[in-house]
Amino acid sequence: MKYCKNEFLRFEDILAIDPGYSFTNGAGWALFSDGHLKHCGLVAPFAAGLDSKQSCLEVLEKLSKQWETLRGFHIKPELLCLESPIVYPRYSQKIDTRSLDNIHFLNGMLSERFNPRELLTPTPYQWKQNKPKDVHREEIIAALDQSSKQVLIEALNEIPRSKWHNVIDAVGLGLYASTIHHDDKNKKRALAA
Repeated sequence: MKYCKNEFLRFEDILAIDPGYSFTNGAGWALFSDGHLKHCGLVAPFAAGLDSKQSCLEVLEKLSKQWETLRGFHIKPELLCLESPIVYPRYSQKIDTRSLDNIHFLNGMLSERFNPRELLTPTPYQWKQNKPKDVHREEIIAALDQSSKQVLIEALNEIPRSKWHNVIDAVGLGLYASTIHHDDKNKKRALAA
């Protein structure tokens, strides 16, 4: 079997996604380059009432189209960060685990579609601990530099306030991924020296 290297394919940037597939919430996404937020937003299925798998496929297509519009076909994410929700035993009676199954289905399709150099799938606890949502969202915004804050503000102006949390969480995931990615690069440099 011959292996043909794609000399046009490049890996750049960090794409973070707070996965969701419902018409009411959708999926928040954030694109970071060199530690700065460059773009962010929200995608959701066009109409309510779709089958869960159809909704997942529509969100996948919209996220793919967004990436291709911003970065093109020949660039893949250096790092793709997807929140990976889990069921904690004490809450298992309150959660419809089928929705988590659909999130994992969507995450699998996203990781295959984007085919990043590196995949990071933190649980909510790993990247935001047990902090109250409003406190954690304030910390995310405070951690952004001025140009990144402006990108976030512009994106939020286009989204209903009830869905802002999805975009802010995607930005938080991107900050988490940037930190992990930066730390890994420093470790590799130290080992090479």
